[in-house]
Amino acid sequence: MTSSSQRLGRNWIKTLELDGSNAAVVPLLYDFMPFHRGATKWFRRFDRNFLHDNRFVIEHSRLILEFGIHARGLGAFRRGRNVTEAGAGAAIPLVHQCPDGVDAPEIDLPEAPYLLTVGLNLGRKNIEVVLEALLRMKKRGLSVPTLVIAGALRRRLQRYVEQPSLQPTRDRLVFTRNPNQTDLVRLYTNALLW
Repeated sequence: MTSSSQRLGRNWIKTLELDGSNAAVVPLLYDFMPFHRGATKWFRRFDRNFLHDNRFVIEHSRLILEFGIHARGLGAFRRGRNVTEAGAGAAIPLVHQCPDGVDAPEIDLPEAPYLLTVGLNLGRKNIEVVLEALLRMKKRGLSVPTLVIAGALRRRLQRYVEQPSLQPTRDRLVFTRNPNQTDLVRLYTNALLW
């Protein structure tokens, strides 16, 4: 279920239950975000509804199919919200998660070791958690790695990064706007962590 279809799934499940159906609900959860509980002040009604609807779907499922990259997130979601009546989960690897690109490289990779985050939506990709971790490292006197932030630059993220509180680590941020697939693979391959 995608973020645009979880409400439909919830309504479908309710209809099946009201009709007395014994149909097994086996959703494929895709792009299961956000995993946080109001982590930012921008936690909107959409986010609350998203979490509520997904909890409902999970609790009413016999088996949950999830892409491998989201399996840990779903487990944390279940534990954090005491979702105990959910069906078993089965992780499905994505064969097309990061195919090689055919375009020529267009960017220079950072020379220093770097962390990578792809996708720039606050709350949804939890980049604010990474930025806070970098800030805490700086405050503790630790070496702060470069953070490469790749994707379409969102105004909301730009405003967030420009906060005075993030100034101490702002020089460790490298924005790479919309890298082509070849560069994306290079960024992933050479990152310390992503």
